[in-house]
Amino acid sequence: MGEPMPLTEFFVRHGAKTEEQFLEAFPGAFLLGRYRGGTPSILHVDKDPEVTTTIGADEDCDFDFDDPTLDALHAVVTYHEGFRGWTVEDRETNFGTHVDGDRISAARPVLLADRAVIKPGGGLCELQFYTSATFYKRMAKSGITRSLQQKARREEGKSD
Repeated sequence: MGEPMPLTEFFVRHGAKTEEQFLEAFPGAFLLGRYRGGTPSILHVDKDPEVTTTIGADEDCDFDFDDPTLDALHAVVTYHEGFRGWTVEDRETNFGTHVDGDRISAARPVLLADRAVIKPGGGLCELQFYTSATFYKRMAKSGITRSLQQKARREEGKSD
């Protein structure tokens, strides 16, 4: 599991990939996180039930936010084979975790729909869940992939 990366840096590194290249490089899903409306960061989430993505106030969490309403380990996102998708689970926290506006029950995994919004704690931070295919389509629709692919082709032409 990697570290969350600023979204703009992710676009620069991976935005020129074709859809096939992108999905091969990133099977699974993504979490796009923001704290107080700040710069968004993105993290690839493995399609592996043995790997969990942690959210909380502890610096050892995959997504750690300096939010006083978060517990050290607040919630986890995991690929769940039985549900055939990713789930989020609140770790019996004081302020709870909300998915698409609804507070979820503690210690009970909830299946995440594509583009689901996860708000742990008091709502100062939020994460949005995307499948890799949907995230690529979002990049393509915004024009990021096209402009970076054109730039890469121009640079290849200069080096020949």
